[in-house]
Amino acid sequence: MTLFTEVFANARRLKMPKMHIGVQWADIVDFCEAYEKLGESDENINKKLSKAIIAVQNATFAKNLVEKKSVKKSIEKPVEKWPIIRPVERPVEKPVEKPVEKPVEKPVEKPFEIWKIYQKRPESFDTFTFSTFPILGFLKEDIGKAIMSLVIGKGGCYFKEWTNFWDCGSLMYHKKTMTIEVAFLKCDTDRYAKFQVMRNFIMGKVDWNANKYIDVNMI
Repeated sequence: MTLFTEVFANARRLKMPKMHIGVQWADIVDFCEAYEKLGESDENINKKLSKAIIAVQNATFAKNLVEKKSVKKSIEKPVEKWPIIRPVERPVEKPVEKPVEKPVEKPVEKPFEIWKIYQKRPESFDTFTFSTFPILGFLKEDIGKAIMSLVIGKGGCYFKEWTNFWDCGSLMYHKKTMTIEVAFLKCDTDRYAKFQVMRNFIMGKVDWNANKYIDVNMI
């Protein structure tokens, strides 16, 4: 079982928000770099990181559970289990009703975008490339650019969406070499599998848009 599969499985078990793992991505990078300096292998680092994240998830869940129970008890009327000893001369005092305290809503934790880490620490990422030449290499340059504009989307909207979906550091297209470059965190044990899926997906989009463009504009 890979790091992210195990961590996300525990997050789902604890009913955490979708795509949340309970820790900041910046902390994950610092964790991995600290063990890399100690000479730990990637396999050991991934095991330690997985255990650490799951421990934080469980601790946070237990803490939130205790807080919820304490809030619930504060709302209920207290029941005296033991008799209260009072002096004979002391008049009976009516219990003072305490105002019910509303539980403070905690802000929802927003997932940390991986591309922000890439901007600060590109050396913490592995870069992968693949070529669109098998599809676009036999077309005129202006036609190839037009097709890639459809694939990338207006203002790069599709590339931005795919970057966040696959937790990439960057996703770039180089016009001169007709290659697409993808960056993943070195501590992401799923990076090779993700790259294979991304490459097949994006090449499928290039092929589909090329056929559509030729059908509409060249026939």
